[in-house]
Amino acid sequence: VRSFVRWHLAIGFERIYLCFDDDDDDDGEDHEPVGWREAEEARVVRIRRRDPREAVPSLGKFGEFLATEVQARQVVNAEYVGLLAKRSGARWLVHLDIDEAFYVSSREAFLAHFRDLEERRVGQCTYANHEGVPEEEYYDDDDDDGNSFPPPRPTRRRKKSRDYFASVTLFKRNHLCVPFTSQAAEAMAFWKARTNKGQYLLCYDNGKSAVRLEEGVTPVSVHSWSTRGESISALVDPVRKSPGGKGALSFDEPCVLHFVVCGLFWLRAKYDILGDFPDSWFGGKLKIAPSFHLDARDAVKANDVEALKRFYHCHVAAPTKRSVLETHLNAGVCRRYTLIADFLNSFDDPDPTADDDDDDEKDGDDDPPDAHSVCVSAPPPA
Repeated sequence: VRSFVRWHLAIGFERIYLCFDDDDDDDGEDHEPVGWREAEEARVVRIRRRDPREAVPSLGKFGEFLATEVQARQVVNAEYVGLLAKRSGARWLVHLDIDEAFYVSSREAFLAHFRDLEERRVGQCTYANHEGVPEEEYYDDDDDDGNSFPPPRPTRRRKKSRDYFASVTLFKRNHLCVPFTSQAAEAMAFWKARTNKGQYLLCYDNGKSAVRLEEGVTPVSVHSWSTRGESISALVDPVRKSPGGKGALSFDEPCVLHFVVCGLFWLRAKYDILGDFPDSWFGGKLKIAPSFHLDARDAVKANDVEALKRFYHCHVAAPTKRSVLETHLNAGVCRRYTLIADFLNSFDDPDPTADDDDDDEKDGDDDPPDAHSVCVSAPPPA
């Protein structure tokens, strides 16, 4: 959470709205959400799930699913935050998850991008999403007996950071941004062959969007908005040269970097939180296609530590042969994005995600943050 806040404020976002997806605990105690204190900053607005809020139009569509569907809560959160951000003077809103980062190479480029959107009277801009590939396992649990799940707390011998923002720099590029060459096709086939369902990206591939905060703007999903202005997209099909009905705007950045379960800890944590969810969303109305998402749910539910390690290293972790990665980098299928990690590693303060002997018994050390829905707002153009 702290790294998310630092990065997005540094590149130019005026304000961050963190929607914590915590719920009332069974013991009735009012526990502070994990990550709450890390977000204590003047330009961060922290919102808890239980906090009273005004009604928004999307409640009519998603209200019945708020108790069971994370995506429903995210959509409603985004619309509510849009109202708050607009009242504060913001002109643009970007809706991200806590495992995503809005990437741009400089603050100047960030401001220039939104000035350009303003001048063109764009209503929505959809950015390509690229998927993080961890190149080392932060907590390999080599000394587990294999009988406990989750495994015991890591020892000092295996001390490394769980902060994926500060450690992951390798990304699989969105397939609509990959060069249309035989070398790229071969590299993409390698990643597809690693998964049970032949997926290149493990999660979504339709990007995330920024929306101009004008009257009548409503969220369609966690990825897009309904707006009166023109919609443009960086996701242009290299064969059809069509971005699915939206105006084409070819650019490498800004983009969204998605740090999907970048660590065995995060794979366990995410699917432990999601639990044994059904094979469909929204009460059976939208079936979930056979995918990594369902396979990961089943792998965590099986409570087999060694099998989960194998699943993680097969589906998520980078291949061990460096020559393979070099080939994929040269083919344009993978790319290094080092700026976020370099920026975050320039700070001298202790890493709260690193295991430390003096902090072994700290409450919540093994808990992932509760911030599922994150909205960041951009200022009016200079």
